[in-house]
Amino acid sequence: FISYQFSLLKKSIVELSNNNAFSGTQQSVGERSMLSITQRVAQKYKDEDLQHIVQFCDMYEGVKPILQTRPIQQIIQAESSLDDDLALKVLKTLFLVRYVDDFSADVDTISKLLLPTFATAIVEFKKKVKEALNKLVNQTYVERLAGDKYSFLTDVEKDIENQIKSQDLDDGDVRLELNKIFFDEIFSDRKIRIGDDPKKLFSFGRKIDGVQDGKEQEIYIDFITPANDNNYDDGTAKAALSAKDGNELFVFLGEYPTLQEDLTFYLKSNKKLNMLQSQQSDELTRTIIYDKQRANSERRRDIVARLKELVGEAILYVNGNELNGITTHDVRSRLTEGLQKLVESEYVDLKLICNHKYTLDDLQTALHLPSKEGLTMEECDQDVLNIIQQDKNQSVRSIVSNIIGKFRRAPYGWYEEATEVILAKLYVMEKIAFYSNSILLENPDEIARHLTTQSLQQGTVIKMEEAISPAVIRQLKKFYQDFSDEPCKAIEAKEVHRAFHEMLDHQLEALRDIKNRSHYKFVETLQHPIDVLSELVQKQYPYYYQNIRNLEDELLDIKEDEIEPVLDFLSGPNMATFKKMEVYETGDRSN
Repeated sequence: FISYQFSLLKKSIVELSNNNAFSGTQQSVGERSMLSITQRVAQKYKDEDLQHIVQFCDMYEGVKPILQTRPIQQIIQAESSLDDDLALKVLKTLFLVRYVDDFSADVDTISKLLLPTFATAIVEFKKKVKEALNKLVNQTYVERLAGDKYSFLTDVEKDIENQIKSQDLDDGDVRLELNKIFFDEIFSDRKIRIGDDPKKLFSFGRKIDGVQDGKEQEIYIDFITPANDNNYDDGTAKAALSAKDGNELFVFLGEYPTLQEDLTFYLKSNKKLNMLQSQQSDELTRTIIYDKQRANSERRRDIVARLKELVGEAILYVNGNELNGITTHDVRSRLTEGLQKLVESEYVDLKLICNHKYTLDDLQTALHLPSKEGLTMEECDQDVLNIIQQDKNQSVRSIVSNIIGKFRRAPYGWYEEATEVILAKLYVMEKIAFYSNSILLENPDEIARHLTTQSLQQGTVIKMEEAISPAVIRQLKKFYQDFSDEPCKAIEAKEVHRAFHEMLDHQLEALRDIKNRSHYKFVETLQHPIDVLSELVQKQYPYYYQNIRNLEDELLDIKEDEIEPVLDFLSGPNMATFKKMEVYETGDRSN
């Protein structure tokens, strides 16, 4: 005998008595019962040498004479149908400890209770005990609880257990439960932030064993669980899978051979026990169902805890490379670092804006700069300009929303404000222009609205600006002065073009005013200049630069031949004479 067997046996007898396992005349058990039980067991071992240990299952033979038949019906059945001596010993041991609350009936403790000799190879013996337990579970003599603990099943419990095992599950139930565990309880984050900039935020998709959960994304976290059908035991297989899907953070979990079995049994138990609970009126059965529901809840907590522990120890891969530098075992910190590495790998051009924190205030500031002086073309600006140029070369219209979307995706990963501010900067640098409904946008506030309002972005076209040489700018400024007789104060290409447009509009209004206020026939000759100017003020940048030679010839001729003669006459001394003659012609001739 081993000393701890006596205290365990005493607890066992007390709890069996409390659960009405003994016959009526033996309900009260004490030291005398203990003595008689150990005497029966000792007689069995009287011829064995001192190397043998009393196996705890043999205590059952000492207790058996005073047990009722119903509690041991399972054992009676097993003795006639179970052709496995060790399995029978395990079953009897589990019966004895069935109601001992502080006893942990796992493989280790059961093996210790059944160790036959001091010379027994413990590792091999544990394997045999495990096999015996699996057989008993499969044949519904015992049930496996949370934490790989085992419990003897009474005949009523066995009936319920069989109903649970026969319960059908819907396709995908196990997958859905895994999704809940991983993405609601273990790692519920939906986005990953890079650095301290809250705008560098990336959504990621979720997968388990390669099966997607939720909507499609550019990057994913993929938990490869022990329930996975493929073999990824060695580093080569892990690297190959990771290299094939370079946009995923692969989280390879360690061993948990009963994961699929545990989850399936949990879901079947949950479904069947809920059904049985509403159907049973028998108090004993309801109590058993309640105990099983409580045990099933514990089973799920154990599954979650084991998976969480495996995630904390998981091997991480990105783009074919193991992330050896991540040493923390805190689940959230470990996976966050892994996802940050994935973002760096997938969005390789994110570094182009790493030194900037673009805001809408930056956009307003850029659009209201008095000139492009001091602005320099950075690599990120050039990349945006190159895409717009590429669209132009391929006869594709560049739309603001498309450009923002293009730089949101890999290999860039830029947030919207970054691309919007860069577009505003390119506009100020006179590299691009914006059009809405074929109308050039020139007002800074209007441009800002079209760059930042989603509904307007979709209809705002970007066009490459033609480079205007300083010589052509000077030529238009000279033309401005020649036509208006006033100097042009603007300097930049767009400003000069805008000033020229405003000057033409002012001239047009002045001619219209003269024509509308004058009733002289000769003023009708201003209609042709008015028609020409009316058409020209409808033109948009850079029309005046592109057509400057033709415009100079036409407008200066009109000024000399049609506008100045009328204006000179109206403001000259001959006008007074003309008015006197008009009075004379139209005056009262009654006398």
